[in-house]
Order: sequence, then structure tokens, then C-alpha cells
Amino acid sequence: MKTMYTLCRYAAAFLLLLYGFAKLNGAQFTVLDSQLDRPMREVSGFWLTWYYFGYSLFYGNLIGLVQVSGGVLLMFRRTTLLATCILLGVVGNIILIN
Repeated sequence: MKTMYTLCRYAAAFLLLLYGFAKLNGAQFTVLDSQLDRPMREVSGFWLTWYYFGYSLFYGNLIGLVQVSGGVLLMFRRTTLLATCILLGVVGNIILIN
């Protein structure tokens, strides 16, 4: 049971680090030029949301930094509770948006 808990914690940390660095590098919240050229009524909700959250560079970087720091804290047993508290808002936001 303890091994499974540790594996799940490391897997979550890996995914948070992966997506956090993607946000910091600009790989997420980037809208394709082909979507920007289309009239607003023809753009899907996904691309509208992506554009909205990518509009503010500060917001994307903040979310990325929180994900990276939470992922690092999640890797250590002593800081798991702190990481969970920090990531609760970010992960909740991601779930609500999706």
C-alpha cells in the first residue's frame, strides 16, 4: 500500500512538473494563427478558453510556477501536505475549466 501511495505521488509530481514547465516555456496557452484568423463565432470553446488564459502572461507564469513548486514539494514525504494545500486551488481551477 505504501509503495502504491509513493508511486501515485511521484506520478502526480511528474505530470505537474511536465505541465508546469510547458506553461513556463510557452508551449501551453498559445493559440494557432489559423484560429486567430477565423471569425469569433467560428472558433471553438477550447480555443476561446486557451486564448483567454493565454492573454495574460503573468497568469500563465503564475500557474506554471505554482505547478512546478507544488510538484517539487509533492516528491518529498514531509512536504506532501503543504503541496496538496498549494495545489488544491490550481488543480480545482483546471478541473473546472476542462
